[in-house]
Amino acid sequence: MKLTLFSDALIIVQLGGNNDFFTGDNKTFDVAENARRALENMARQGARRVVALNLADLSQAPGVRSAEFSDELKMRIAMLVAEANMVCNYRLARKVFVVVEFKISP
Repeated sequence: MKLTLFSDALIIVQLGGNNDFFTGDNKTFDVAENARRALENMARQGARRVVALNLADLSQAPGVRSAEFSDELKMRIAMLVAEANMVCNYRLARKVFVVVEFKISP
């Protein structure tokens, strides 16, 4: 079954990948590439208006804040999320059209 998205629909996507950072590995380019591929796939299926929301900063999540060595963990996760968001913003702006159209009727 082929998925077809309505070209006039506004699609809002929350980028994911935060779980890739809990190992402590820097996978920011993997996260950005996965986001780019997902949005390009949506475009091939007909999406024309997409809002891609950055990754949430999980360094403030209760589980991270209460973890052993939480200060170090919070700082590491915050840095990885910030870097991933920067890479995503750069790659998506250059390779996938991300357009928001707002029409206000009188």
